[in-house]
Amino acid sequence: MWSTPPSATTLAASGVTPTSATLNGSVNANGLSTAVQFRWGTSPGNYPNTLAAAPSPLNGSTNTPVSAALGGLTPYTTYSYIVSATRPAGTSHGA
Repeated sequence: MWSTPPSATTLAASGVTPTSATLNGSVNANGLSTAVQFRWGTSPGNYPNTLAAAPSPLNGSTNTPVSAALGGLTPYTTYSYIVSATRPAGTSHGA
């Protein structure tokens, strides 16, 4: 059975302080259960850390806002992140 993969869009962080931030994204599960997480790190394109997003999993067919609070960051360090939407057929990463 063919299905449309989930779509994911990474949005700007909010509530940024020297040691914390709220990561934001938007995911369309396209009707199938989809787990959502954020991947993050200190080098763009290299995201070794993961953080569960809320809500997750998603099941709907509309763009749904997702977020996660990230703390314990090192002051004066630049961090990068992407939102990631996963189900058995594959994973979509937000740009």
